[in-house]
Amino acid sequence: MVTKLSGLPTRTGIRMGFPRSLKTVGKILLRALLISTVITAALVFGTTTIPAVLGLKTMVVTSGSMEPAIRAGDATIIRTTPVDSLRVGDVITYGSVGGEGMTTHRIIAISEIDGTTFFQTKGDFNNTPDPNLTPTGAVYGRVVVTLPKLGRLLFSPPRPSASSSSSAHLCSS
Repeated sequence: MVTKLSGLPTRTGIRMGFPRSLKTVGKILLRALLISTVITAALVFGTTTIPAVLGLKTMVVTSGSMEPAIRAGDATIIRTTPVDSLRVGDVITYGSVGGEGMTTHRIIAISEIDGTTFFQTKGDFNNTPDPNLTPTGAVYGRVVVTLPKLGRLLFSPPRPSASSSSSAHLCSS
């Protein structure tokens, strides 16, 4: 409604608050935040809960010793595998010597010592094999899927040097 005061037109009922353009931008940002939250939740659920229901484990690799095949920050899906079906070339996750942490490396040789099977492992990026043989009882399973960069959503550790052992962190049981 326009009224005249002292000969000048003025608007009555002026709205106070943000201009429409700012409200529109706010709505877009809110929707984008909501969508990204839903996508992140779906990815985390899809990489932890679903594998656990299927009897798989999700691990996050924290070093670069398996590059370029598996990089720090990648998530890996591990399947418990009978040790007699593991072969040279398989990538396995196993408990490290001394029980501190887990390692994900490739089997490069299989040895039988006094009736016990051991795996010689090596990170693809490393120049030399791992110093200790891995007993079959230390093996968690074989890597069946690698999900590039997805581990960064699940776990964000500091990045160690590429030549160190490829550590893995369990994200589901």
